[in-house]
Amino acid sequence: MKQSDIENLLFSREFRADQPQPREEIVFRIDFETIGSLGDYALITGRPKAGKTKYLSGAMAASVCRQEIFGMNIRLPENKKKVAHFDTEQGKRSHFNVLSLMLQLMQCDTMPDHFKSYHCRQDSAAQIVAMIDHYLTIHPETGILFLDGLLDLIDSFNDEKHSKALVNWLKRITEANNMLVIAILHRSMSVDKSIGHLGSSADRAAQSVLIVEKNKDTK
Repeated sequence: MKQSDIENLLFSREFRADQPQPREEIVFRIDFETIGSLGDYALITGRPKAGKTKYLSGAMAASVCRQEIFGMNIRLPENKKKVAHFDTEQGKRSHFNVLSLMLQLMQCDTMPDHFKSYHCRQDSAAQIVAMIDHYLTIHPETGILFLDGLLDLIDSFNDEKHSKALVNWLKRITEANNMLVIAILHRSMSVDKSIGHLGSSADRAAQSVLIVEKNKDTK
């Protein structure tokens, strides 16, 4: 970077006492606890087959119909009410079932116009990121972006450099578009933490991390 560019960047990042306090716009709560705000991201984690995608269906339904589902309250402002879902992991039948469950939870027969879902299992990590960037460019009114799952947006979740780059991308798109991202990320089977370098980086920068577990007694 040129020195003039660095100086301009440094000036734009400087805190000033006379600047107005940034307003937090909370859109996602569980039992009155803050889970997600516009300009940030949250994670839904859990071990394989723990029910993460089913829980995600509830979150999507709650965000679209503005009703409490599975204890989740999601209220988007009118100018940011569009909701997007990118499924990078499930097969086409499972993707269909996720959306069918969402409709069932909403008690609706058809998807509302302000919700869009995309099946991207066959696409590369770079292609998925490019599609998301393009989607956000043409839909600035998007308030929540659901990603199922985050591992498919990176070629190696144990690559520290690429993991950091993906987390930085999450930070950038959430702030630039003033929206909330809710992403699914697997937990390790051997240790109880999000998987790989990506999990470590994503957990640290997330506003919230929700852990989905199956109750062995009640199934």
